[in-house]
Amino acid sequence: VGHGLIDPQDANNAEVARYWMRERGLVGFRLHPMYYPDEQILLAKANEPLWEELAELGAVVQFHMRAADAGQVAEIARRFPQLKLLIDHMGYPDLSEGAAAFQPIVDLAQHEGVFVKISDVGGRSQEAFPFVDVHPYIRLLYDAFGSARLLWGTGYPGHHRSKHHWLSLADELRLIREGIPFFGPRDQERILGATAAGIWGWSI
Repeated sequence: VGHGLIDPQDANNAEVARYWMRERGLVGFRLHPMYYPDEQILLAKANEPLWEELAELGAVVQFHMRAADAGQVAEIARRFPQLKLLIDHMGYPDLSEGAAAFQPIVDLAQHEGVFVKISDVGGRSQEAFPFVDVHPYIRLLYDAFGSARLLWGTGYPGHHRSKHHWLSLADELRLIREGIPFFGPRDQERILGATAAGIWGWSI
């Protein structure tokens, strides 16, 4: 099982989703609304069959998105509360804009099917490990969603990480286990596995 990318501009994307989930065992897809800043691509009328198909199949849908895209995700969450919707990389908080600009991401917590990955923390930060300047944004997510709706993520493994000088996987784990002072042992357990197990129906 796994996730695939799906083209929101493909007129046949509902059929594509059906094939990959029913015939090939995918459990969901990732969409990139942040790549379409001039339109509400998720809410395009042509994509209504896609969302109906994903809802019927119980897909897990991940989003590369920013705060400006949160309204679209909120509408999908309202229409299809049975879907599990995951926000990648914390919704890319922009520290130069401040917490108020990040609030649309935080407000998605009112939808029970929305989850957030605590990932790419180093990429958001202007500081060295443990990236304390990002902690207020993580705290906003923690207070709004609770650790039961937060999960760990890293981005690409292996050579791609070293090529771009990203944090090692060991340090990504250390960040959650040691670097975030308000994450207690139960929070760490959820973020590093239990939340994901619940979303995808794994046993851990």
